[in-house]
Amino acid sequence: MDWQQKALQLAAVLRVQSLHPAVVERLRIDRTEHWGLACSGGADSVCMALVIWALFPSARKRMRILHFNHATRGAASAADEQWVRDLAQALDLGCEVGQRHPTLNSDVNEHALRQDRLAFFRETGCAYILTGHHLNDVAETLCMRLLRGSGVDGLSAPRPVSASGYGFVGLRPLLNLKRVTIEQALQQCGVLWREDASNSSPIFLRNRVRAAWIPLMQSLNERDFLQAAGRTRRLLEEDAVALDAAADCLFRNAYKHGHLDAKPLEGSAKALWRRVLHIWLNTVIPDMSMSAAAFEQLLERWMASEATQQSAGRSQVFRVEGSRLTLVAVPDRPVAWEAFWAEPGNSYPLPNAKSITIQRLTLDLELKKHILSGKINNETAVFIALKTGQFADRVLIRPWSPGDSYRPLGSPGRRKLQDVFVDKRIIEPERKLRPIVCLGQNDAIVWCPGIPPAESHKVTTTTKWALRLTYQSTS
Repeated sequence: MDWQQKALQLAAVLRVQSLHPAVVERLRIDRTEHWGLACSGGADSVCMALVIWALFPSARKRMRILHFNHATRGAASAADEQWVRDLAQALDLGCEVGQRHPTLNSDVNEHALRQDRLAFFRETGCAYILTGHHLNDVAETLCMRLLRGSGVDGLSAPRPVSASGYGFVGLRPLLNLKRVTIEQALQQCGVLWREDASNSSPIFLRNRVRAAWIPLMQSLNERDFLQAAGRTRRLLEEDAVALDAAADCLFRNAYKHGHLDAKPLEGSAKALWRRVLHIWLNTVIPDMSMSAAAFEQLLERWMASEATQQSAGRSQVFRVEGSRLTLVAVPDRPVAWEAFWAEPGNSYPLPNAKSITIQRLTLDLELKKHILSGKINNETAVFIALKTGQFADRVLIRPWSPGDSYRPLGSPGRRKLQDVFVDKRIIEPERKLRPIVCLGQNDAIVWCPGIPPAESHKVTTTTKWALRLTYQSTS
């Protein structure tokens, strides 16, 4: 078969007007980057490769055929690879082939196969990866994402032009064409392609959606479901782009020295909070995989300025302090530190890059009113009432011990600190770094940062003297 002649015939049938305009514009502007034409041997990718080769002759020296052998069908997979190699040679294009190694990754689910393929595309170094996605793929993806409960970003996929997160831009020139249109054009020009038997296997969700849901949706309404799905995707992409622009502006105001400040987002819609948090996560942990439930939990705590922390894996935690959200490293093995005596009027460094400052105060009416208002953040500062004749020349600062307990202000009785740590989701390494403040002849616990002070030392209207304890970052 004269593949070059077939490519020219196919381009004459489909013409450049059939391609997605956003992709055509991007390709016409580009003059230097390498284009990777992803070809499995199937009808859609063969059509894409031939049409792009024919319509952009000046870029042929920068084009490469890319084929990833998933190695899931034995001899058939090997035959597909050779078929694509022959096609590339006939078009006088370079060909790069990647292959999955079942012994290293035996998982054949759709997500795993896709990740392997994307990793291969990244390794090729191509700035653009062109694929054969079409309108049927849009409808199938829409249905699959509905089953998963996706937002506008998931429902607007696949987009004609999209950043992959793997260092290349994905281009889908055939996105406005139906599968039947592509196959009819190939047949009209006498172009052959490879059929992948796994495309009809019920093992994969996409195949089940393709076989059952798409025909059902077509039958329920006189309108063309594929065209409707394409329009829905396009409108959702417009919404997503608008939200991204607004979120980018908010992020620039909220991102300060690595942490995220909630104040610039006050009054904004939750959808913008969600996007700003996504941007920040991609900034501080680019390759992090977070479950939807964990993300929602972090989002709710940050929006509420709920003093807490949540595991981020890799010996790191997300910490919410006031309006600030930060990513903090927590050592796998807690730093060992010894108890020490602290005197009022001084600040003492702690092993967790924080410090504790102690001040002895005489309380006036205004200060007592402020303390009794209940607006003081127990995470960072408290007032410890001193009894008559108690001067508190020094207090004991020591590490937490698993048997520690005291009665926090407002609590009906004593509580073990370990139980409080569990309730507040303070992980084991961090517990060892929390200072325990003790006072009196028996060195009774009066405070642990993040927990109200002891009921036995609460400030009342008759309190004359108190210690102000401040716990803050040294950075």
